[in-house]
Amino acid sequence: VLAVLFFVFYLSGCIVYTYDDKTPPPPKPPEPSGTLLKSEFRIGVSPDYMPLAFKDPAYGLVGVEIDFAKQLGKELGKKITFVETPFPELIQALVQDKIDIVMSGMSITDERAKLVSFTDPYVTIGQMALVRSKESSKFRDVQSFSSVNSKVGFVRATTGEMAAKNFFKNATLAPQASAVEAMRCASCPS
Repeated sequence: VLAVLFFVFYLSGCIVYTYDDKTPPPPKPPEPSGTLLKSEFRIGVSPDYMPLAFKDPAYGLVGVEIDFAKQLGKELGKKITFVETPFPELIQALVQDKIDIVMSGMSITDERAKLVSFTDPYVTIGQMALVRSKESSKFRDVQSFSSVNSKVGFVRATTGEMAAKNFFKNATLAPQASAVEAMRCASCPS
């Protein structure tokens, strides 16, 4: 019995592995194509969001994202061309191939993610409400926003619009052309 078990054990170690000559070689990686082959990189910006992207009268386009874009061009060896586009039109410009990338303070939302792909965020910015200092005592916490029944400004197609609709349920919502216009309107009568 031991001899039979020893023989079976011995044979179990004699497994032969064969190589199948018909196995295809691994696929070759795809050739580079698209935007990265171009010498120019068109970056869509809406220069109305300080400190990310805005216009300085003396220097032109400036801001964190402008600096990031210039560095990206250096790293990729590409000429950077900024394409100034109103914020609500940036995604459409990207989809229509008028620009190659958006670098303009765009928050990731489910609705936007259905249209375009986002990178990992490189900055996190929260929403804030600006109120007249003489009225600041009315706004001790976020819950106090729900009782506002005056005019509230926001920029269309931004997360600011989403916040205004969610937090200021009783307010008269007043879309503004830009954040700068919204701040100018802060001095407007209620």
